[in-house]
Amino acid sequence: MLLHSNPLSDETRIQNVVQTGNSYEFTIELNDGDMWIPYERNVVYFDNNGKDTAWTVAEHNGTSYALTTKITKVYNSAGKLTSATYFNYDAGDWNEFLERTITYNGNQRVTDKFTSDFSGSTEDVYKYEYTYVNNKLDSMVFFENGQSGFEPVTTHKITIGNDGGINQIKTYKIPDGETEFEMAYRAVFTGGTAVGLKQVNQNQVAVFPNPASTNLTIQVKDGGVYQANIVDLQGRTLLSSTVTAEQATLNVTELNNGLYFLVLTDSFGNSSQNRLVIAK
Repeated sequence: MLLHSNPLSDETRIQNVVQTGNSYEFTIELNDGDMWIPYERNVVYFDNNGKDTAWTVAEHNGTSYALTTKITKVYNSAGKLTSATYFNYDAGDWNEFLERTITYNGNQRVTDKFTSDFSGSTEDVYKYEYTYVNNKLDSMVFFENGQSGFEPVTTHKITIGNDGGINQIKTYKIPDGETEFEMAYRAVFTGGTAVGLKQVNQNQVAVFPNPASTNLTIQVKDGGVYQANIVDLQGRTLLSSTVTAEQATLNVTELNNGLYFLVLTDSFGNSSQNRLVIAK
């Protein structure tokens, strides 16, 4: 998955995206400094509201992809992810092994706590705590559950790009502050904005037609000033415009057929991300 870190790799990218109905499949490759290496194949399933409700993950074993993990997600009435259940794949069966619980302070994610579930016995395993600067995710601290309770292990310093995706994660050991590893991202987050970002109210935004072929219309009910970026699956901003009225039109004729993201950012740094399909 996209937040997975490999100390042998400094870059990751999404490849081979295929969309079918309310799901799409993509592969992730890692760069070991010399070449791109196949790592994972993901299939993401969406509901009619565009929320990713389930993932399946197949890891590359050197010759092929082997199914390993499934994740199911639950959202509250405000559209916030509140919990997830993790299953591993063994001999044709899915077995639950981890529960994730997420808490918020307003729109900002505060903690992610992971609890193991083995043979009906539950135990807290680890958690993340998040810190924000100017309403944007700045860092997260990883804790492991030891004999005296949760103990901090590493701090992950995060750099957020203008498209709302994570550009870089640098990890520091606690307490000596030594740099453990650094990872740069070529890929944007899929199925939603980057974790912890305050979001523009989706009820205020309309994007049509989708799929689009020549022109894309953006309507924002509050009539504020927004930066609109169309980003590809490698994290590159291909089109950029400022939306200064309740309705604006972008010419997308130069874009190739495929899946993109429209990222809207208001003057306060709040962001929304919409999947966009170009089909001519």
